Amino acid sequence: MRLILQPSRALPRSKGGEVMLLTLRWRIGVMVLVLVAAWSLSVPGRAGPAPLLRVGFGSQPDFTDFWAKWTLDDLTKQTGVQVRVTHFENGPIAYRSLVAGAVDIVFSGGIGAILNLATQQRPDRLMAVMADLVAPDYILLGREGVNSLQDLVGKRVGISSPGDISDVLSRAMLRNAGVDVSRVQFVRVGGTGARVAALGSGAIEAGVAHAFDAILAMQRVRGLKVLAVSGEVVPDYLQHILAVRQSFLNANEDLLRRIVFTHMDSARRAASDKAAYVALAKETLGANVADAVWSQAYDLMYQGRIWGVDGGLDPRRVRITQELEVEAKNITAPVPISEWGTAKFISEYLRQKGTYSWK
Repeated sequence: MRLILQPSRALPRSKGGEVMLLTLRWRIGVMVLVLVAAWSLSVPGRAGPAPLLRVGFGSQPDFTDFWAKWTLDDLTKQTGVQVRVTHFENGPIAYRSLVAGAVDIVFSGGIGAILNLATQQRPDRLMAVMADLVAPDYILLGREGVNSLQDLVGKRVGISSPGDISDVLSRAMLRNAGVDVSRVQFVRVGGTGARVAALGSGAIEAGVAHAFDAILAMQRVRGLKVLAVSGEVVPDYLQHILAVRQSFLNANEDLLRRIVFTHMDSARRAASDKAAYVALAKETLGANVADAVWSQAYDLMYQGRIWGVDGGLDPRRVRITQELEVEAKNITAPVPISEWGTAKFISEYLRQKGTYSWK
């Protein structure tokens, strides 16, 4: 390709061609800056949006978090950034992968892991930039013969892993009913799908499941019943957050701002367009179930106002969430949000678009 440089027509040529020489130098300088900027985007670890964004989820796709597809698809359209998604077994594993640099951003529950890491004074801490699910949708199911939470004394309750959201919420529901959690056996069996399977096989007597999975399980497994609904016990718990490493945030602030803005738009779409939400769920999750199940699960989540339409990291929810994490012994005391999160992008979004009005 030939490079053609011409003198500026906006400036008259002076004697000796000085203006032409200055214009030529200016244009070469601009071209060098453009090339340097383009080069910096292609080099890992340099400032600016990465050409590949590695995204981790702390669970398999389910009816509560699949709508992040709207966000990631829109992000690619807006920026050209390519997205590679990895699904981990649970939140703690996803956060460990984030610490190790295996992913750039994590969408996950298990905020206790973030808070615990914040107490360890790591040089490159993890930072929450938004909460996209601000109330829990988990339902505690019991097998045939278990009719109340009190019946779980001496019985097995399935969880994903100690300190995970399934553990925190199960304990919260039991304590709320006056049950001594030290007299309950908490058994690590895996995520929602594994817990439902364990309920069906009799490996556990109770376990939490997302609303959609709980409704479906009660239709398919004889004798399952609802023992407690987490959203009625802890309606302001931060169930799901977006987290990044501080170094990635510092180097990619514009990209993170766009991610938060786009994801808050998606949360508002989820809360306002039931038909689109259910249609995307069917397409993404591929579950062959009756329309009534999709509809009932959505309605339960809407009633709980689960989506983070205003970003979620408000003082009340942060306080309540940390109190539960202290009770679960994930942390020994509340941790200042400045050490594990920032509401900067949320505040900018709300200044531009205002708070959301639920219908």
